[in-house]
Amino acid sequence: MNSLRLERACCLLKLSNPDRIGPPLTEQIAPYLELSSPLILDVEGIDFNSMRIGELVNVYNRCRSRATDPGPAVALVHLTPASRAAFERAHLDRLFLLCDSMADAVERAWPVLREPSLPARGAGR
Repeated sequence: MNSLRLERACCLLKLSNPDRIGPPLTEQIAPYLELSSPLILDVEGIDFNSMRIGELVNVYNRCRSRATDPGPAVALVHLTPASRAAFERAHLDRLFLLCDSMADAVERAWPVLREPSLPARGAGR
């Protein structure tokens, strides 16, 4: 098992589907916006219509305005295929990191320091 050490804190949130139960996405995220940037949002099972995409663009803008470095502000994990396609068609993959797993999001969103004995992912292929 590889161990990762992050150079800074991260905020990982599992969002509930507002169609089933729970508050709108922005209400779920709002309490955490001041904690850290970028955010990693697990959106598994949530279908994104234009209103929800707009909510996330607003979240992105708030995170980006507070960010102290040029790195990504928001990573989205476990998008449904239809939602991922909608983000890509709108070229929002330029704003958001679209990731398949939490590990992928963490690795792509933050500089990672590895133990010298552990090869970088994909090394030696």
